[in-house]
Amino acid sequence: MEVNTSGIRQNLGFTLPDYTILKRYFELGGRIITLGSDAHLAEHVGSKFKDVSKILKHIGFTEAVYFKDRKPISYSLTENKKN
Repeated sequence: MEVNTSGIRQNLGFTLPDYTILKRYFELGGRIITLGSDAHLAEHVGSKFKDVSKILKHIGFTEAVYFKDRKPISYSLTENKKN
């Protein structure tokens, strides 16, 4: 599942999907999560990733993934400086 941060950047006040859906996904066993910013400008790439990583950690996620050559690569939400 992708957590899109554009809702925060565009002042909706929440990620897409929102906290409730992310929490339920985790409760049902979902563990593969990726972050996206839906950036149309270079300065928006990665926007709010640190804030969303904190939300994900609060829910219980310990890692997220990004894709390289269509293969998921995991990284720690607690140790990686990219988030």
